[in-house]
Amino acid sequence: MSEIIRAQGLTKSYKLYPNPKARLKEWLHPLRKKYHHPFMALKGVSFSVQEGETLGIVGQNGSGKSTLLQIITGVLAHSSGSLEVKGKIAALLELGAGFDKELTGRQNLYLNGAIQGLSRHEVEDSIEEIQEFAQIGEFFDQPVRLYSSGMFVRLAFSAAIHVNPDILIVDEALSVGDVKFQNKCFRKFNQFKEAGKTILFVTHGTDLITKHCDRALLLHQGDLLLDGEPNKVINRYLELLLGPQSKTASAPPKPSQVTKRLTLDPGNWAEYPKEIQRFAQAHPEQDLCPKNPVYNPNEHRYGNRQGEILNFLLYAKGQCNPLQFEMGDNLEVFALYRFHQSASIPVYGLTLKTLDGVEVTGINNLGEKKKVTAKEAGEYSLLHFVLPLNLIPGEYFISLGLASFEGGEVIPLERRYDLIHLKIKGTSGRYGLVDLGQAMQELSG
Repeated sequence: MSEIIRAQGLTKSYKLYPNPKARLKEWLHPLRKKYHHPFMALKGVSFSVQEGETLGIVGQNGSGKSTLLQIITGVLAHSSGSLEVKGKIAALLELGAGFDKELTGRQNLYLNGAIQGLSRHEVEDSIEEIQEFAQIGEFFDQPVRLYSSGMFVRLAFSAAIHVNPDILIVDEALSVGDVKFQNKCFRKFNQFKEAGKTILFVTHGTDLITKHCDRALLLHQGDLLLDGEPNKVINRYLELLLGPQSKTASAPPKPSQVTKRLTLDPGNWAEYPKEIQRFAQAHPEQDLCPKNPVYNPNEHRYGNRQGEILNFLLYAKGQCNPLQFEMGDNLEVFALYRFHQSASIPVYGLTLKTLDGVEVTGINNLGEKKKVTAKEAGEYSLLHFVLPLNLIPGEYFISLGLASFEGGEVIPLERRYDLIHLKIKGTSGRYGLVDLGQAMQELSG
């Protein structure tokens, strides 16, 4: 594959004025006095994209995503650095940009085509296909000002994707229209991938990044924070959204004095082997997760560490911590936590994901409206999760989370993404992720 986009040290600086008068005063001042302060939307961003690659771009609002795309498409000029782009670009940055509401849909296609650098003949060759994809009926030859917002979006999206570009840039535009139209949009997106087109994809839908992208970039306050595998980038992005603003988990605090040991009803453990009983009655002060044979050393761990996930144990069909599970097994996950600060409402969560980061299912006590007891600093807690493995054979990750719900806000104490590596074996002619016990039968013949 050859390189189709190369950015080296891209910056974009804006002048921000407190009011319109300040801009005029600066322009007229004989000594060029400055009345503005600079704002760096991009700070030396460097990356490359290979031909045929699908690159996801994520980041919080104001991180520089849209600025970067506008520079790549030529809408904006960069302040410094260099940019090389090869091939024709079709961009869905702002649906309907360049459309005249007084013109009909058909007339706007010729206008939009001219903006994209297409000849009238090229537009005519694709106009029937665009009309069919948009499905706005007789309104196609009516002024755009008569369109509903949904009809306008359909036409704008259809016009953008039928340019036959080398590079498709999509900025939060695959969730337009109704459900059926969204499905058509994603089918078209996949057709572009299969045709070997290069795609730059910006979205807040983290599952879409992990599912569709070969690689991802994480922008934060104008900096390129991470460039790598989609799942790793998404984990870091979620940390920025939900956790502390640090690249690694904070150091664990000095263990608090034990204020209350676990009290367990002996009757609850009669059916389990002694190994689980010993696990439940232990009160470790150090993290024991890495000692488990199914621990994933590449987990992503963060939080304020005022509470910790210290150990876990898996149980299925009479075995503790088996290296493989059978399709359909009833998996039980025991997790041990310790609090270093009080928590009036602890939040315990578990998430199951595919290897590439697509969430399969998840559970937490807030969502389930399960009552849990408040915890004091130094207190332990033991959780029991039950997870039927009605999954297609393959490899999966389990993540565990611990938080505190205080004043209407969820405060992450510790999140350990991709902590547990699951291998599920079995034979199945079914496809997808989940086995729902579906059946079929021929009733004729």
